[in-house]
Amino acid sequence: MGSRLTLTARLTLLFTLGSAVVLLTLGWLVMTAIASHFDELDRDELSGKLDYAAQLVATMDRPLNQDLVAKAIASTFAGHHELVMQIRGPSGALWFASPDVEFPASLPAASDFSRWRAGGHTFHGLEKTLRAGTTAEDALTLVLALDTAHHEQFLHSFRMTLWLFIACAVILMGLLGWVSARRGLAPL
Repeated sequence: MGSRLTLTARLTLLFTLGSAVVLLTLGWLVMTAIASHFDELDRDELSGKLDYAAQLVATMDRPLNQDLVAKAIASTFAGHHELVMQIRGPSGALWFASPDVEFPASLPAASDFSRWRAGGHTFHGLEKTLRAGTTAEDALTLVLALDTAHHEQFLHSFRMTLWLFIACAVILMGLLGWVSARRGLAPL
């Protein structure tokens, strides 16, 4: 007959496993909620900037001049270091692109948020078609994206702290479970 765990050890193990499952689930929910919140903030920020760029282009003289459009939009968003952009003119010709950023060939409509990796960075981006003339062929396509490095740094640091806390809490719960089981079963 093999050695069996004592009743105290079994109760302690059960209590520790239950605590671990609850704490790990809570940690996962918190991390998911924070990441979702960052995505929502990025989407709202990019959507507002795209709307502003559309208004800017709408006020420009026609026919649009490639250099003037690129300068106007780039200067409008100057100082937003995490923001990158690409402007494609009629027929998809590249009018402007932030340096050192590889943009995907196309992104979903402005209501859909895109994520891609390029050059060791992760970007969240939106694409919007801006009316440049009277026909659909005269449309400009503007892609705005945010480098999410600041979110990733925060999430990494928070994740490490959270998992360390959960590990310490599980160990503490195991010790408390052992003490409780031992005292509770002492009369037996």
